[in-house]
Amino acid sequence: MLEEILKNINFNLERIANILEMKGNTAKKIENSNQNITTIQQAPAPQTAIPQNPMPQTAVPSMPTANTAVTPQISKEPQGIPTAQVQESFTQEQLAVAMSNAVATGKMGIIQGILQQFGVQALTQINPADYNKVATMLKEAGVNI
Repeated sequence: MLEEILKNINFNLERIANILEMKGNTAKKIENSNQNITTIQQAPAPQTAIPQNPMPQTAVPSMPTANTAVTPQISKEPQGIPTAQVQESFTQEQLAVAMSNAVATGKMGIIQGILQQFGVQALTQINPADYNKVATMLKEAGVNI
């Protein structure tokens, strides 16, 4: 669903860019023609017959102008799209590598402090549900994960 919305937004942005480009080219042509023409004679409008039974016109959505904000139409029904920032899940192996690298760069005290906050002696004793908390603490302490 989110991919479809993004595709629609991208499509509409491309259409707007094309329209703005066409308007810019038209304005340049008009400007150039105004510089080359000193007088313009207007030809009379051709006479056309009005049909007795015109074809019904269908509604065509108007394109926004350059001064109009584009607001994507999003369904108001819940679609299961998370509203909070998506948090990466970390594995024990990822945390172990990060902690090993931290120890190798002289940050053993940071690792010991984090383990103490969880009341454990080793990473293997930390509840897997707390791996994201450990990762956040490591990142805040300047450890690369």
